[in-house]
Amino acid sequence: MDLLAESITEVTVSGKITNTDRVLNIAYGIDRNFLFGAAVSMQSVIMHNPDLAVKFHLFTDYIDEDYLQRVNAFTSKNANVEVRIYKVSSAFIDIFPSLKQWSYATFFRLVAF
Repeated sequence: MDLLAESITEVTVSGKITNTDRVLNIAYGIDRNFLFGAAVSMQSVIMHNPDLAVKFHLFTDYIDEDYLQRVNAFTSKNANVEVRIYKVSSAFIDIFPSLKQWSYATFFRLVAF
């Protein structure tokens, strides 16, 4: 079993990149507690880089309909922005230790890269 390959159980895509000359890819490894923080960060990146197409990759174990609606609103208001949300399986989370100082979402970066 290739745990890394099988760790993504669902991918949701919102928005579209139409100008592929300069695309900035940014990955976030987040849990439920940082969904809002990631949204603020994404908005800041867009505001400060209007000349770039930006593709955001969010690796998380939690996503709800409200957040998906907000992501859709965000991408519809911003041209050349795409958000891909990768739902990470609990099997992937279970193989890593739970530490007080770090969220297990830290390990999502292994999947992202």
